[in-house]
Amino acid sequence: MTARVLGISGSPREDGNTDIAVKMALDLIKGKADVSTEFVRVADFNIKHCQGCRQCMVLGHCAITDDDYPLLRDKLLSADVIIVGAPVYWSGPPGVMKDFIDRTHGFYLDRTRLSGKKVVLISVATEGGFEPHEKILSWMAA
Repeated sequence: MTARVLGISGSPREDGNTDIAVKMALDLIKGKADVSTEFVRVADFNIKHCQGCRQCMVLGHCAITDDDYPLLRDKLLSADVIIVGAPVYWSGPPGVMKDFIDRTHGFYLDRTRLSGKKVVLISVATEGGFEPHEKILSWMAA
């Protein structure tokens, strides 16, 4: 069975370091296993800001229905392996990635929707040390 691998770049910079790193990871996996891969950039989708209404916790899905978030959500749900790349801007992910992260809040209610999936994190920063990456890693661990 061919595994589906989804590479997500959370950078607003097209062809920047995060895009390059995620694409390299996809290429490495393609060379080692029977997989189908897809690369998406969060910035290429129209994702509205989370309203903090918590309807996702009641309804099981986001109350906002007139944007592209459902397209990305469905890609997440259909993938076997998810590679998430995000740069660190001012101690956290950039706005486009933060909007995406906020909209995944409904997954915290029903964690079974993502259970069994393998996740790879790629965090890119120009500053040294581990500290700039901690917020991005803590989001994924939750």
